[in-house]
Amino acid sequence: MSSMTVMDNGGPCSFCTNPLPVGRAVVFCPHCGMNVTLAQCPACSSEVEPGWHYCVTCGRDVSALPPIPGTAKRDVNG
Repeated sequence: MSSMTVMDNGGPCSFCTNPLPVGRAVVFCPHCGMNVTLAQCPACSSEVEPGWHYCVTCGRDVSALPPIPGTAKRDVNG
């Protein structure tokens, strides 16, 4: 099992656009509850994890998605 820690810079949540806490480990938005370590596929809106090159639902190339706001530091521990 892996865990991911995201140190946020206070940017907006990519789902609800409300500001995320500054300087704290943020995985879930405190306003809408969505996992902010995930992005959305522009074709089908499925969740896409950082590092994925293709959407697992529709197969669209997602390697060019912009970085997720607030993911300046990621530690993945196995």
